Amino acid sequence: PETMHTTSMSWDVDDKTLTELYLIWHLTGVMDMIKAIDEGLHMILVDVMEEKLEEAGYHVN
Repeated sequence: PETMHTTSMSWDVDDKTLTELYLIWHLTGVMDMIKAIDEGLHMILVDVMEEKLEEAGYHVN
């Protein structure tokens, strides 16, 4: 589809909101569902999410 040369998001998401979303995904099993569908995507998401969570003081496995 035509993107009209838009390359950025239309809104900014606060870092705290992203951190909370990442934590919810870990705690509710969403990451396990993603892993079952696409292990490559799961690896990328885990790398990004775990770094962000650790920076915020959360430790997830």
